Amino acid sequence: MNMDNTRISELTGLLEKQLARRQPEAWAKLEQGLAGLQSGFSNQQFFYLFAICPRWFAKSNNEIDADEKKQWEAHDPHGVLGRWQYPQIARLLVLLKVSQSL
Repeated sequence: MNMDNTRISELTGLLEKQLARRQPEAWAKLEQGLAGLQSGFSNQQFFYLFAICPRWFAKSNNEIDADEKKQWEAHDPHGVLGRWQYPQIARLLVLLKVSQSL
């Protein structure tokens, strides 16, 4: 399935909202890091953010709710994201943000 830029932007927005709502402290750190990454891309900053996501989003409640999964159905027809946890979702978001800025 080939996703166009509009669908990628929609998915990115959904993931951002979900991370901000479910784990606001970790999201604030990631958001700050992403802003720095987008203002001036560096390999070091990218790899740091990608590597630190599991630590920032490592909480006991990492399972994705069924309601959350429903929001992503249009972008996740095979249900892959619904089986992930928030650290993996955060890493995907880093990749999506970088791909949109290049």
